Amino acid sequence: MPLAAGFVGILPALTLLSEERDGTPPIHLSWIEAVAWSCGVAFFGVFLSPPIRKQVIIEEQLTFPSGTATAQLISVLHKLPPPDTTVRHRRGYTHIDEEEHVSHDGAQGPSTPDDLSDEEIETEERETVEHDGWRTLSWSFSASGSLTLFAYFFPVTFTIPLFGNYLAREWLWYFTPSLSYVGQGIIMGFPTTLSMNLGMFVGWAILSPLSKLSGWAPGPVGDMTNGARGWILWTSLGIMCADSFVSLLPVAFDYVGDLIARRNKDYLTVDESRTRTHETETEDRLVPMTWVLFGLVSSILVGTILVWIVFGHEGIKPWATVLGFLLGGMLSIFGVRALGETDLNPVSGLGKISQLVFAWIQPGNIVANIIAGGVTEAGAQQ
Repeated sequence: MPLAAGFVGILPALTLLSEERDGTPPIHLSWIEAVAWSCGVAFFGVFLSPPIRKQVIIEEQLTFPSGTATAQLISVLHKLPPPDTTVRHRRGYTHIDEEEHVSHDGAQGPSTPDDLSDEEIETEERETVEHDGWRTLSWSFSASGSLTLFAYFFPVTFTIPLFGNYLAREWLWYFTPSLSYVGQGIIMGFPTTLSMNLGMFVGWAILSPLSKLSGWAPGPVGDMTNGARGWILWTSLGIMCADSFVSLLPVAFDYVGDLIARRNKDYLTVDESRTRTHETETEDRLVPMTWVLFGLVSSILVGTILVWIVFGHEGIKPWATVLGFLLGGMLSIFGVRALGETDLNPVSGLGKISQLVFAWIQPGNIVANIIAGGVTEAGAQQ
């Protein structure tokens, strides 16, 4: 919650304002105002989560590496059957049927005996998880912990100059070994990690030198303000936002089509593929859509009022706060999709997109710009 409410980003930034430089004196919130601000942004993302869950987990079946690893750990600790970790796919991928393994004499390969009951199979799975799972977990934990401890006492491990000291110093081309990211790569699989490596090469081997040598980012490469790191950030955000927006278009079209079909009372004749769902939970375990809509509207109204009470009319206008919530909801979808595919939630970058929009809507209002970024980051973090 401290991170989502901006206690390590937005609120400290407000205290660093300078009237000479920014035209606004620094803003220091009392503990009551800090609580009010936290309550204002605490519930919007919570009510936004049910429809996002349906899209990214049920329909697109994204990986969510940390969640998958947590489920695996729970199964080991509580001696449960391992969770289903089959490769998930993104919407639009074509399913490839697996061919049955056939031996040279035409007979099928070995399969699970039919005479085993479900209880016996479950018991066998539990024993396998208990034995192999604990052993694998212990070895992996020991290796990762040893590497982290070694890097703490020998910091040079974090910046290994694989391509020479000059490229490491001037262009940040160095290697930081981390078994944590190795584990994430194992869960994410080849397609996602290959795309990430391609992005790394294009961003830091092509776009970074191009922006530096062309004078678009004249500062140090690692500078977020006028360096290549900040310049390529906007390129990456544009790519992620465009990809997320296009992938959500079919969902929006299907939803609009269903609404039109219901209005025309032809819902029974709607194509079966449109109404097909991968939902595994029963209706009594799902959050009703009426609750979601009521919660979203209520959280926006309450949040707008609390933000207006805390910062006043001169800080950010109520209509701008409402716009910030709406923009934050859209960008939250992009952040969650990035989290599901890469285990990285670019909340800081998404907040910058919101700040860019408000720099155009309310130019010169630094406070409104920072608050808008805070609202967006809060929704994406939740």
